[in-house]
This record gives sequence, C-alpha cells and structure tokens, in this order.
Amino acid sequence: MKTGGLVQRTGRTCAAALLALSLTACGDSIFPCAPEKDWAVQSLGMALPKPPPINLSQLETNTIAAHYRGPIAMLAKLQAGDYAAVQAYWDQAAALPTAQEQFAVIYETMGALQGRGLYFLGATDAWSQAQPNSQAARFVLGLVYAKAAWEGRGTGLARNTSEQQWRLFALRFGQAEMLLEGLAAQKGFYSLAARAALVDGYFAAGQTARGFAVYESLIDNVPRFAFLYHDAMGFLHPAWADEATRKRQAQRLQALAAANKLSVIDSLTLAQTAQSFTDPTDRQIARNPNPQAWRPYWLARVKQAPTVVNLRNWQDQEVAVKNWSAVVEISDRVLLQVPHHRTAWYLKAYALKELGQNAPAFSATLAAAVLGQDTAMTQLIDSHIQGSLGRTAKDFTGMYEYCKLGAALGLPAAANCMASAHVEGFAGVPVDEAQAGSWYLQAARGGYANAQHDLAVKLPALVPGSAQAKQAAYFWLSQAASQGQPFAQTKLAAQPKPPRSWGCKAQDLATQSSDWYARFLENF
Repeated sequence: MKTGGLVQRTGRTCAAALLALSLTACGDSIFPCAPEKDWAVQSLGMALPKPPPINLSQLETNTIAAHYRGPIAMLAKLQAGDYAAVQAYWDQAAALPTAQEQFAVIYETMGALQGRGLYFLGATDAWSQAQPNSQAARFVLGLVYAKAAWEGRGTGLARNTSEQQWRLFALRFGQAEMLLEGLAAQKGFYSLAARAALVDGYFAAGQTARGFAVYESLIDNVPRFAFLYHDAMGFLHPAWADEATRKRQAQRLQALAAANKLSVIDSLTLAQTAQSFTDPTDRQIARNPNPQAWRPYWLARVKQAPTVVNLRNWQDQEVAVKNWSAVVEISDRVLLQVPHHRTAWYLKAYALKELGQNAPAFSATLAAAVLGQDTAMTQLIDSHIQGSLGRTAKDFTGMYEYCKLGAALGLPAAANCMASAHVEGFAGVPVDEAQAGSWYLQAARGGYANAQHDLAVKLPALVPGSAQAKQAAYFWLSQAASQGQPFAQTKLAAQPKPPRSWGCKAQDLATQSSDWYARFLENF
C-alpha cells in the first residue's frame, strides 16, 4: 500500500512504527502483531442497507426543508444510490464562475462529512465502482478515507493516541493519498478539492511544514476565504506546534491576510488567536475557570472581532458554566453568519431544553440532526421514548419515522435505531437478522459504541464459518470497549489473550486460533 509521506516519520516508538505500517510487534499491545487489515472497512459480504420510504406527514417538515440542501441533500442521494444526482452536484460546483464559490462548496461538504467519513465509505465505494472514470467519485472516496483516518486516530493528543489508533490512521490516510495525490497534482477544481481533503492529515502524520505549505497553496487559490486562515492558525496551538513554529507561521499567515486584503474582523481574529498561542499570560486568562476572568476577555475579543471563531470560543466557555441564556444568544449570532452551522444549532437546542422551552428545542434539535449532528439524533430518539422535548412517551411509531429520516441522511444513531427495529420488531418492522446486521455495521462505522458491541456479538452468526468474521468481531469489540462501552469492556476482560499470530501473516491462523475462538465466543 502506498503511504506517501507517512513513511518519512522516524523514531523507535510504537506509534512511529505503526505509521510506517510495520508488522513488527509493539510491546504488549492488544494486537501483539499489528493487523494487516482495517476491519472497519470490511463488509464481509453484508449488503448496504437501504432506508424504507419516509412518511413525511409524521415529521416536522418545515425544519427539515430549511436544511435539506447542498451537501446534506447530496449525501442523502449518495446513500440512496442516485449517482446521477450526486454527479450533478459536483458538476455544478466545478462550473461555478469563481474559485471562491467553488471552494465554498468543497468546504461545506467537508464539514458535512465531519465525523462520518467511515459511515459513508460503503456508499461512496459503490459509486466509485459504478462510475470508475468519475473524478468526483474518486475525490469523495478519498475524502471519506481522509475523514475516516481522523476518526481512527481520535481527537486526543498524539502522546495519548494508542497503537491501534495510529495504525488505523495510517491505513486510511494511505488510502486517501493513493486516491487524491494524483488529483492534487493537476490543475483546477479537483486539484483544489484534493489538497483541501488531505491537508489536515499531514499534521496528524507529523508533517507540519508540508501541512502549512499546502494551506498556503490553497490560500493562493482562494485568498479571501477566511476559514482557511483560521483553520491553519488552529494548528499553531501548543499541542500541535513548537514555539518557534508558532511565531514564524503566525507572522506568515498574518502577512498573507494583509497582502490578500482579508476583512478587518478576520484579520483581527487571526491576530488575537496568534497572541493567545504565543503569549503565556493571554493563554492563562483564556483557560482560567473563573467566569470573572474569562468573560471580560472573550467579550472584549468578540467586541473587536465578532467572527464565528470568537463567538464559538466564547460560547464553549458559557456552556461550561451552564449559562443557557447566553448560549442561545451566541448561537443566534453564529447562525446569522452561518445559517447551517450544526454545532450552533445543537447547542441552541440543548440550551433551550435546559430553559424548559420544549417546542423550539425540538425544532432546533431536528435542525442539528438534519445537518449531521448525531448526538442530536440520539436526543430525537430519546424524546419519543422518554416523553421529553414535548413528545409523547413510548411513541415508537413516531420515533421510527425520525429514525428512517436520520438513516437516509447518514446518522449513526438512526442506523442503530433501524437495527434495533429489525431485532425487536417495534413499529411493525419485520424481525430480520440480516437487515439488523447491515444497519449495525453502518452504525458501528459511524462510531456508535453500542452498535459496535452488538455487531461484534452477531457477526459470527451473520457470517458463519468465517475466520475473518471472528477477527472483525474482536476488532469491533475492542472499538466499543475503547469508548467505555461496559459490556464490551467486560467481555474483553474475560477473554484469554489472542494468539501472537492474531491479524498477522501466519498461514495457520485458523488452526492456532480455533481454541481461542471457542473460548472467546463462549462469553458472548
């Protein structure tokens, strides 16, 4: 497998070895030999599930219609296998008259896929196979692998990232590079799109200089796209860059902003962010847990530059102290600038619920879910079970309609709901283990811990007689356990350690593992 710049990373740590795709042992890791396969991308012959028709009369359609647009509609068409409509979306984007307008579509689509790259892998791969000459299909497949790489790595600091997380990042980002570097080397729309999809991964791979160079090349193409400057500046956080790099790159980004005549408030925000990353006193004030210290600081920053970046940083501080009225007010200010900002909708929904305003809270929760906020989808489901947000308790029929909507839009919580419906048969859904398994796989790929556990339990029966299914089951169980899923943690703790050839190139894996498989499955 091509790994591009990943193999340039040096050092003797397990993480470095995994990034180089070494198959040598790394201490006493849970996989004594690093696995050759990324089991999350293996469907094991299970078909992609298709959401059934939705009864719109049961839904709050005005809220849905307000946000079912752009990349949200495109991803739903992709899920449904309507490749002509998906291709048309990208053809129209590539035909927009300016690079700035083109990049806005790319950027919004990347945001819509945030945290859901692996979920859309199956649908995008099917599109790529159906239209192998489509640059759009190649780009989106590379993009979902790039997003899935971050999902595999996790969002923690590098020093806290596990060996398995590094391995997943390396496998998936290597696939993204294979698909996208050829496009990036060309000119035009898909070159711009490919570089945008890859750039953040270079930082995770330890290639800071390359990451900043690519950000600058993107800025050359769209010099007044403010979020590019802000995103690049975000990698100057002390967790990502040393002091010398922070100062040098901060000055470089600010110089580019001045030369390209970025707006006054965006330029001010860049200067503020640079100061917070390079001035220890500034950082101490920003991190002070006392609202009397940080509130005047953020109010002053927002007064100078009321950008989404500053508003969202201030909002997170108000969330921490449960100042719900302020959270609603700040969300509204963010939404005036970015009407489809899913985090702003979600935080507004949560704050309204805490303030006892159920009807607007439900609408805002639905807006966040349509925009791809999976926690909002979980709350929509729970509202129909518990009777919160003004819903009727134990309304499984109403709940199922929202689950179908969420599943069509690519939300892992909704996929898990669909799987549960086929297991339990609620809302008149036929019990169907095969359908349940397909939906569990979708939800598991989306990071839903309970689905990862349930898929692990069901895989050996869904794909009987398959050694691969049992290996995949162990992978998904470990994924669930890493998220704190209690049943997965208990099952893993009760198991004997797998044989040293687990996941490696040993030809006699089935023979060596047969006794272990039997003991492993006894406790399911």
